[in-house]
Amino acid sequence: MLFMMGERLLLNTFHTFVKKRTELAAHIPLIATAVLVFFSVITVKLLSMGGMLSDETPGVSEFYRHVTRGVTIADLYANGGLAYEAPPLSFSTYTVASNDNLWNIAKNTGLRMDTVMSVNKLTSAYRLYTGMTLKVPNRNGILYTATEGDTLDSICMKNAVDKDEVRRANHLNNELAVGDILFLPGGRFSALERIDRLGLLFRSPLVQYRITAVFGMRRDPFTKLPAFHKGIDLAVWYGAPVLSAKEGSIIYVGEKPGYGNVVIIQHPGGYISYYGHLSGFATAAGRQVVPGSIIGYAGSTGYSTGPHVHFEIRKDGRAIDPLSLTSFK
Repeated sequence: MLFMMGERLLLNTFHTFVKKRTELAAHIPLIATAVLVFFSVITVKLLSMGGMLSDETPGVSEFYRHVTRGVTIADLYANGGLAYEAPPLSFSTYTVASNDNLWNIAKNTGLRMDTVMSVNKLTSAYRLYTGMTLKVPNRNGILYTATEGDTLDSICMKNAVDKDEVRRANHLNNELAVGDILFLPGGRFSALERIDRLGLLFRSPLVQYRITAVFGMRRDPFTKLPAFHKGIDLAVWYGAPVLSAKEGSIIYVGEKPGYGNVVIIQHPGGYISYYGHLSGFATAAGRQVVPGSIIGYAGSTGYSTGPHVHFEIRKDGRAIDPLSLTSFK
């Protein structure tokens, strides 16, 4: 009887911690009681291991049977043995410091990197800046934008999240509409999304290089007028091997205006990479390549002022900054 009272007190104490989430000091008496009960449970378990108590002993409850078989309280929650409802979704803010990066921000906030990036719509882990204000949810999860044909069931199945949790977090009462943005508690990026956002999707097309022009607006080296640069320029010695930055299929080998001799590769996920101003080719259209395959040699053909490689990446036809998708800087 005493044991059964003790176990109920332990469960009530644990449930109070999880549900109320109030200040620690307010629970000091409960903590002390829970510790005493915990040692009582351990004592009973040791007695059972010594053969002095068993599952068949009168008065031994189902909770004790779980304890003696190594099942945790968290397991009981997971299996529906105890009722638990997560607190309402809420957000606070975090100001990026000068020495911050995505990894220590995730650690400081107790969240996964997926969550920090998704909630703040960061397309790259390297696009943080000092003073930037980030939204911080009170639980892990990702944002999802509903598209044509989506249902709550299909979204939850695709992202392996609990439908009831999604419904509660987003206060859903009606059917979804295209464009609705949902917070998916417990959701994670896919492997490809994670690699993409963390800047490891593409590797450098050169072993040694010097970045001489970055993505975006710049002064045209010939006209001296402002012009948009769709890639980055990597200065290197003439004839240096140029490597495929990712696995894919060669879709073009030849000459194009501005690019000079260029190799174009189609990659998974809607990505295409360009390697311009080459002096020669080491591949042909239709071939499959892996990261690091030699596809040509650096040169100065086309719109060029000296030996270098113009490296360009497009996603669904739109040019994006290669430095946001590569591990080299």
